[in-house]
Amino acid sequence: MRAPDGIQPRVDGEECVALRWTTTDAAIDAYARDDLQLAFPTLKLIEGLTAFETVDEVLAHARDLDVQPILPRVVLSGEERRILLPGEPGYEV
Repeated sequence: MRAPDGIQPRVDGEECVALRWTTTDAAIDAYARDDLQLAFPTLKLIEGLTAFETVDEVLAHARDLDVQPILPRVVLSGEERRILLPGEPGYEV
């Protein structure tokens, strides 16, 4: 569903600490440059949106989507932590 006309986003200072309008590709590039902080789930959502050109395409896709939970695992290797998603090497270990 599209947001109603006139609705403005707002920063709440907790969950959302900054606001910018950008494209998915620009957001991913900014994240890679450490110019944009994104929580892991938000990054993955944005990465998934790169397959679509328009909001209408996203909404059409979402109408028939069977949403299933994704259960990431945090894997420790010495001092390094990695987040693995189902299907990635090392997830089932």
